[in-house]
Amino acid sequence: MCRIKDLPASGRAVELWWRKRRLVCTEQRCPRGSLVERCDQVPFRSRLTGRLRKHLGTSIARSNRAVSDVAIEYDVAWATAHKALVGLAAALLPQPSPTTVLGIDETRARSVRWLLEPAGWRRCDPWLTSFVDADPTRPGCLLGLAPGRSGGCVKAWLGEQTDAFRDAVEVVVIDPLSPLRIGDPGRPAAGADRGRPLAPGAVG
Repeated sequence: MCRIKDLPASGRAVELWWRKRRLVCTEQRCPRGSLVERCDQVPFRSRLTGRLRKHLGTSIARSNRAVSDVAIEYDVAWATAHKALVGLAAALLPQPSPTTVLGIDETRARSVRWLLEPAGWRRCDPWLTSFVDADPTRPGCLLGLAPGRSGGCVKAWLGEQTDAFRDAVEVVVIDPLSPLRIGDPGRPAAGADRGRPLAPGAVG
């Protein structure tokens, strides 16, 4: 039995209770042996319906409201509402345009939070990594955001981009002391931010 949040009805909050059936496979060669019922509106491990998640994203994007304001109205965590916004943006926004100079920096979004999930408590990382077009010959613009602040999240974001985007990058502008550094992890450069060539094999 799991409790699932849904869109309000007639101004009142709605909660769905889903008694999931576990199905057993009698095929001896089956690697799983059993599986739990699923549906398109409630993805695996989700506690929200798809229509509520979409409504959260559109409520923030179209009304210029704060994420915390929408989260309070629908009684969900800030991280849940923000994730809905990011998911909506990823589906609707165009792919970032290739640039020869990629700027990377981290931003502290909020204080550290702990979320209780079926598997136990999970630390909610308050950092976001931003990717910008740092080509001095063009107007700068935000290309994308990724949760976290590590070289792993940078490689993951770059891995989601097209081959044309990755091939176009010649220089990465990044804080030399930042944990976001990818490619050559050698000694930090002297001074402030400095452009670094993207090391071969930095993106797997």
